[in-house]
Amino acid sequence: MDWIYGIPTWFFAIVAISVACTLAACGLSLFERRVAWGGLTHNDVAGPIVATIGTILAVILSFMVVTVWQEFDQAAATVQNEAAALGDLYHLCETLPKSFATPLRSEIVLYVRAVVEREWPAMQHGGFSRRARNRAHTIIERIAGFHPTDARQAAVLATMLELTTRFVDQRRTRLFDNQESIPPALWGMMLFIAFVTVSGTYLFRVQSRPAHYVMTMLLAATIVATMVVIAELDLPFRGDVHISPSAFVRTRLLSQSQL
Repeated sequence: MDWIYGIPTWFFAIVAISVACTLAACGLSLFERRVAWGGLTHNDVAGPIVATIGTILAVILSFMVVTVWQEFDQAAATVQNEAAALGDLYHLCETLPKSFATPLRSEIVLYVRAVVEREWPAMQHGGFSRRARNRAHTIIERIAGFHPTDARQAAVLATMLELTTRFVDQRRTRLFDNQESIPPALWGMMLFIAFVTVSGTYLFRVQSRPAHYVMTMLLAATIVATMVVIAELDLPFRGDVHISPSAFVRTRLLSQSQL
């Protein structure tokens, strides 16, 4: 499903809904030609069956929308936590000797810059920035290599190590969230149930043929529109609907204002 993130969301939605409506209408037309009107299932028989299948599809789609939105929101919180840990790390440098604090601050600024300018564009295609990864390793090495000379510095170092662990863990989580998507088997199941639900509407007897076509096409459009939303939110750092690096941008501006 990665290919959809290279297409503008509005264009993908219009094409997907248009194709779904066209296929639904063509299927209904073909069904009417092959099956005589008198041979169609009665509404009181088809209604409960189609309603049951439609309810199953509605539950699955609702669950998927809630799930992908929660994951999207959690990914945004991950970005905020990573940026916040870096900001706190930058501020704690003020309490340590300049010979150690100045190079470390520079590394933090360079890491944030690499994330904003290099890693975020790379994440649009499922990648990451080696420069950002190397800067993160440098920050870890600098902090781990510091030797405190008194109890106050030891306490500050412990806090900095905790913040470093936090931002590194959040970075790993962010990159992981950009790789894990809905399994193809689940997409296949949703598409199959959607096909069965729309096809079930062909069994109804409707006095007005135009109304029958409109209702069938509206059902197909609603289902596909929901699936488009699910697909766009599935990977939170790709496509038009993605999490921005605004948290890192604010951290970079704050650090630059204090240099």
